[in-house]
Amino acid sequence: QLARSFLDQCSPEAEERQVFEGALLWKEKRFADAMSKFAEAMNTAGYQSDLAYNIALCYYSQKQYGPSLKHIAEIIERGVRDHPELSVGALSEGG
Repeated sequence: QLARSFLDQCSPEAEERQVFEGALLWKEKRFADAMSKFAEAMNTAGYQSDLAYNIALCYYSQKQYGPSLKHIAEIIERGVRDHPELSVGALSEGG
């Protein structure tokens, strides 16, 4: 498989490798294993919204909607807090 051969070219310590491997595992419907890879990548690189989304997607794919929603809510909360210039979730003023 081309994707696996590409993965073999990545450094074993690279966060990028963990993300690629997680994506392949998700595609193979090995959601718990994929979630572990995404969590490892986040532990290495720190919080990243795309990794949090991938973890949420793994929970969702396992029909674990509560934990999935928790991760999505955290993504939104951090987005509102870290990027107020986007006015995400802001109510429009005036009428």
